[in-house]
Amino acid sequence: MIAIRDGHKDIVELLVARDDVDVNSATKSGHTAFSSAASKGNIEVMEMLLAKPDIDINTKDNAGWTPLMCAARDGHKEVVKLLLERQDVDVNMANKAGQTPFSLASSMKHLSIVKALLARYDMDINAKDNARDGRKEIVQLLLTRQDIDVS
Repeated sequence: MIAIRDGHKDIVELLVARDDVDVNSATKSGHTAFSSAASKGNIEVMEMLLAKPDIDINTKDNAGWTPLMCAARDGHKEVVKLLLERQDVDVNMANKAGQTPFSLASSMKHLSIVKALLARYDMDINAKDNARDGRKEIVQLLLTRQDIDVS
């Protein structure tokens, strides 16, 4: 985790190459190497970790945050794009506060991330918190989806 936090890609590469390293091990607060890389916006480390077949990309920390949620909140567009390219990422997971990647990106006004999430066919367009902040531009984007229930 320290190597990821401090940006030591070469050390992460050495560790990931080892068969005896559990890439899904977590800190006491539930953070994994993958979630830390997502929070930092470290694409190179994420790509290294994604090469491991047993990587859990939907892992939740103790507060229920996934790597996608962290990247969406922090505006890491390239990280979100990388995760959305994978079919096994769950775009609808909510943390313990009920926030989803969409609601987090929306509340932080990360419109490019909101648009990327809306492009996913499996995103629950009718989740109750999608327009919680009442931002006109978000509501307009939501209304572009044919499967929205406006009632």
